[in-house]
Amino acid sequence: MKHLDFLKIHGIGNDFILVDGRKINLDYKPLALKLCHRHFSIGADGLIILENANNYNNDYKMRIFNPDGSEAEMCGNGIRTLIHFIKYSGINNKKNYNIETKAGIIRTEVLSYNDKFSKIKVNMGKAKFHKDKIPANVDNKSEINDHKVIINGNEVFLNSLSIGNPHTVVYVNNIDEVPLVKWGKEIENHEIFPDNTNVEFVKIINKNNLEMRVWERGVGETLACGTGACASAVMSAKKGYTSNNVNVKLKGGNLKINLKDDIIYMTGNAKLVFEGKVKIE
Repeated sequence: MKHLDFLKIHGIGNDFILVDGRKINLDYKPLALKLCHRHFSIGADGLIILENANNYNNDYKMRIFNPDGSEAEMCGNGIRTLIHFIKYSGINNKKNYNIETKAGIIRTEVLSYNDKFSKIKVNMGKAKFHKDKIPANVDNKSEINDHKVIINGNEVFLNSLSIGNPHTVVYVNNIDEVPLVKWGKEIENHEIFPDNTNVEFVKIINKNNLEMRVWERGVGETLACGTGACASAVMSAKKGYTSNNVNVKLKGGNLKINLKDDIIYMTGNAKLVFEGKVKIE
């Protein structure tokens, strides 16, 4: 029986188990299934592994596994927890980090840090709207913009894009009354999305504020989603609903999203929950 050291860190309620994988060799998919279970193990929205970068110009590599064992391309809240993990563990004490992910290189800046709490700005790159980049299969359309589908007998209009991973934004009038589990599951697994999709239910408050609930692909409803907040802000600005500087209110807290020259900047917190060891077979 082996012991695995870990930290539990959350980004506005989106919580993760973080492990230094640079000197270990494990099958992380079944490990995520086991450790992320909230009733029989540590419990988390995902398992994040720190690895050595493939390119010497970058600092580290991030891998993230959902509670169902699937590997995600990227996670906006997760990458902030990874930076806190690196600093808290004494691995590196820089201000700026370039992190390799399956979605590309993510650049981060530490705005403030102490052992318990940090504030981090993340360059999330550019959104992609073409259906092939999401990906999505829809005839006679290059983008998924107000695409009507029937979900549980209701007309629902989908707005899809990629923030390195697939997202679909649905605008609603009353965010608390959305049947999130039913609609989230069906939209996530809809036939037009070959790789499935994350789903954001969004209410526009005013030009600088929006409210969001999220159904994450491979996870379910979570308190927050960083890439989902970026997707909601970008889509809302594209439609003219909001400005380029938006506060996104989520169940777990707020994220600041700024758009400049088509680049998405996300600013938010990461907070240590606890550290420990877990037995693995």
